[in-house]
Amino acid sequence: MMKSFSTSVPKAKRFLTVDFSQGMAEIVYVESHLGRLKLLAYDVQRIASDEQQNQKAEIDFITKFLEDHSITDHDVVLNISNVDSVIIKNLTLPVLPEEEIRGAIKWQLKEDIAFDLDAAAVDWQVTREFTDAEGVQKREYIFVIVKGETIGHYLSVAGQCQLNPIRITNGPFSFSHLLKHGSENPQRLAVLDIDYKESTLAIYTDNKLNFVRRLPISWEKITCSLTDILASEKGKIELSSEEAEELKNAFGIPLDEIQFAQDNIRATNILSLLRPLLEALVRELRFSFDYFASNFDAQRPVLLYVTGGGANLKNLDRYLGNELNLKVTYLSLPACVDYHVAGQEKLSQEKQNKIVNAISAAMADSSGINLLPREARTRQADLIQKTSLRMVTVTAAAILFLMLLIVEFQIFDYSNRLKTAQIHLQTIRPIQLLLEKIQSKEKLMEKIQQNRIPGDGLLRVIAHATPGEVILDEMQFEQPKHSLILEGTILATEEDAQTLLTDFLEHLNVSAYVAQAGLVSSQWTGEAEKFQIKCVLPGK
Repeated sequence: MMKSFSTSVPKAKRFLTVDFSQGMAEIVYVESHLGRLKLLAYDVQRIASDEQQNQKAEIDFITKFLEDHSITDHDVVLNISNVDSVIIKNLTLPVLPEEEIRGAIKWQLKEDIAFDLDAAAVDWQVTREFTDAEGVQKREYIFVIVKGETIGHYLSVAGQCQLNPIRITNGPFSFSHLLKHGSENPQRLAVLDIDYKESTLAIYTDNKLNFVRRLPISWEKITCSLTDILASEKGKIELSSEEAEELKNAFGIPLDEIQFAQDNIRATNILSLLRPLLEALVRELRFSFDYFASNFDAQRPVLLYVTGGGANLKNLDRYLGNELNLKVTYLSLPACVDYHVAGQEKLSQEKQNKIVNAISAAMADSSGINLLPREARTRQADLIQKTSLRMVTVTAAAILFLMLLIVEFQIFDYSNRLKTAQIHLQTIRPIQLLLEKIQSKEKLMEKIQQNRIPGDGLLRVIAHATPGEVILDEMQFEQPKHSLILEGTILATEEDAQTLLTDFLEHLNVSAYVAQAGLVSSQWTGEAEKFQIKCVLPGK
């Protein structure tokens, strides 16, 4: 199962990693997402050794890379592989609070380190915890100490390139993160990183760094060894640096000693020039393995990875494997790294060797070392806090705005519902009135079927039908005979009285409680109209 080397995040994060070593700089632009790393762009450049020229060259190199690839992301991981500025030490100390460890280092290493430890960047990892013969609990640490001036130099370079350093790490420590993804790695292995100016041997137990040592070989020294005067069948030959570089790239370490490498130069001539350096390398490797085994009470590594730009010397892996009687292979990028750069084929092993330091640093997680100064981390934390606060504010505003939109929509929806309900009410109102009339008639029919006219209903009908000018003087209601006699007076003119009387009769006739209403008598008295009306009520 593939391990995750970064905090799982819902969306991909893009950032840069720059590796600084002696005379070389490598930069990669990557995308980290769900435990995988995708290489988007990379470049490698030789850097001048002069300090002022060095800084200008580094700034120009990074700036051009950003411009060429239209990169707007500002986060960067800095990997310092410059062995002259870095000291890696193994120390055994009693178990101490973290705040006391730095003071213990200063005391233990005051005679071994020439630069100011107070200004230096220091970090460490615990390699082993044990109890000694006297019963004291102790820990074995591996410390990395970097000059304060060196940290300041690279922070200045990043700042002038408008980059935001999020981590500063170191090559041998960074390799641990890459090795974690090697499912077939043995418990104990070594990595030989051959750089342009220097080489570093690092030994790992369970993919965790245990021991580091500088070795006297480099890409530059290999080239220089081929510029020595050599004797051939046609006399002495002295190659220029450019010719030596071409010869080295073309043939590396010849396996067939009788072949001609170039013109009158035989393979034996190349081997004779390389042999002192190669033998010194083999001798130092053996010594380092023996020293580690004896001083760390551990077995020798059973696998040696070779990497770095200098590892591209042809047949170096086969030569070291034969001399050391050890499995030697190149350190390849793991499956969790997609190194198919857009528009290019899959990176060859030679190109992987050149950028492996930067890729390893890009895979570092919170468990790795971080040499970023405390004030820079504080600024970064403040920036993260401000960014988070800004995001929370924007999110809260967005939520409130969304809630407002929802409320507005609900108001609009309910307003439409109310209008629809009002229209519906207006539509069904006549139906409701008709239903009330039908129900009233049904009740009346029920009473009639029971041979009984409801008096209260009849009175309501009479009250509703009687005009305001009509005064009922007498009402005779005979239930058994289903008859009703109304006598009254109309206070109006004679003409108006006749009209009112007619309307009164019509209202009675349309009522469900009256089967027929007729005028029995009507007389004008000079001041009012006297009348008598007989109503036949519904019956069986």
